Amino acid sequence: MSLNPIIALDHVIEEYRNHLQSEFRDRDRALRQALETELDRPLFLAQEPFYQAHRSFRAGLQWSALPLLPALASALAARPGTEDSFLHQSESIQHLLAADASPLGVTTRTGSGKTGVSSPPSSRMLLPTPSASVGAVSRPSSSTR
Repeated sequence: MSLNPIIALDHVIEEYRNHLQSEFRDRDRALRQALETELDRPLFLAQEPFYQAHRSFRAGLQWSALPLLPALASALAARPGTEDSFLHQSESIQHLLAADASPLGVTTRTGSGKTGVSSPPSSRMLLPTPSASVGAVSRPSSSTR
């Protein structure tokens, strides 16, 4: 099935026009006419159509293959559609959790999982003692409670 973006935009504009006409019915003839005039004006409801196409992100490693605690890796993999990390996520997490880690900037579009890149390494800084896996927290013994 092919989607013509111009036809889709025209359809959205027509639906929005119909919504405005049904919601903003005014008894004042002059106001109603002013609305109709504006609705007929080109580019009133859509300044410029903007469409963005993007390639899907390349698959990275499975979450369980990254240097994360198994419970964290399982939780990440359990989210719908995220059995595997994206390549930018797995490479970034490996870089940030490496012994020779250095600052890293990750720029991708909205919804690409940037938070999934920064959260596991950031949570390591909150741990009381360094560990090989993010999320390994030492639990106090019963005698220290």
